[in-house]
Amino acid sequence: MKKDRTFWLFGAALLFVVFSYAEFIASVHTYCENRWQMIVLAICGLVLAGFAIKRWPEHLFRKVLSIATITMCVAAIGENVWFLVWATLSC
Repeated sequence: MKKDRTFWLFGAALLFVVFSYAEFIASVHTYCENRWQMIVLAICGLVLAGFAIKRWPEHLFRKVLSIATITMCVAAIGENVWFLVWATLSC
């Protein structure tokens, strides 16, 4: 059995989603200045999703956790990119 670190990646994805959505909520009045933070979060999400894809597990439960990790990362990346486009057009 290879070490895939599925639980660590899932925990990191949960933190990534919480930070992404918290930054979105906190940037209501300062969205023009916080665009670079959303870019950094989107890049972190891409790296995290890449690790989850690269370290694909063998067991079913761990596969479900990996799919959840990738899904959360894609959703948060989409939110970060949407915020970046919206803030760029609004500023």
